[in-house]
Amino acid sequence: MLNKNIWVIALTTLWLLPLARLAANEPTGELFGVRNPTEAAALKAIETKRQAAIKAHDFDTLRTIYAEDFVGIAGNGTVLSRSDLMDIFARNDGSLTFSTDEVSIWVLGDTALFMGRLTARTAAGEVASAGRFTHVFFKRAGTWLCIHGQSTPIPK
Repeated sequence: MLNKNIWVIALTTLWLLPLARLAANEPTGELFGVRNPTEAAALKAIETKRQAAIKAHDFDTLRTIYAEDFVGIAGNGTVLSRSDLMDIFARNDGSLTFSTDEVSIWVLGDTALFMGRLTARTAAGEVASAGRFTHVFFKRAGTWLCIHGQSTPIPK
């Protein structure tokens, strides 16, 4: 129950704090975008490491990126645990190449949103699928961990 409460508090904070700053007439800059370049660079490095680990089926590395209590929502609405996600990664046969672009990172203390577009391409370079995703990271004991993810398919 405690982990669920932390997750709810983190998401509520992300949604309400910008509104509180606006109400207080504090400058907020862009709502989405890099607000903390050092932490944003660390999160981009995690994304690069994550993509390499998925391709290499390096589940030890993936388990250091995804929190034990990770919850994800797939594009079809399926709720996924970290274990479910590892099973999906295990089915990756290498026939598709994945790339991430249109990245936007918003860091607020020990919580961060990492948003982007993920595109899967065949060996011939054709787009097999594309979607937009959001990952929510929370810093625990000085380490960024992905605690939540959601994807939305982009129609062809």
